Amino acid sequence: MHLVNHKMKDILKKAREGNAKAQLKAALNYIWGSDGFPINKKQARIWYKKAASNGKLEAAFNLGTMQLNGEGGKTDLTQGIEWLKKAGNSKKKHIYSEAASKLLSEIYAHGYYGIEKDKRKADYWKEISKKNVG
Repeated sequence: MHLVNHKMKDILKKAREGNAKAQLKAALNYIWGSDGFPINKKQARIWYKKAASNGKLEAAFNLGTMQLNGEGGKTDLTQGIEWLKKAGNSKKKHIYSEAASKLLSEIYAHGYYGIEKDKRKADYWKEISKKNVG
């Protein structure tokens, strides 16, 4: 007999209805394998994108890093950087805005992921990160 996980079912129902908080929760549960969800990075990436598109900064940061690292799908440096910029440019002071802007500063300062070093961009994101401190 197969037991249905009601918590998982409820989260996915709300997520499918467009609830950004539930979309983020679904993504996090797929990453950690919690609340009855199996670990599935491909599904996590899908739900992060939905939540990020609905303004969740944590989702934008996590999606960006997954795309940079090729987790749950193909590596996509352009989109990864764009999602980090969306999180980093948020008007809200938030830990994920700060983390995204710090990461962008490091990427441009050191040329991580094969992205061309750019001192001007590195300095710009470093200044943004100071403003994002929550």
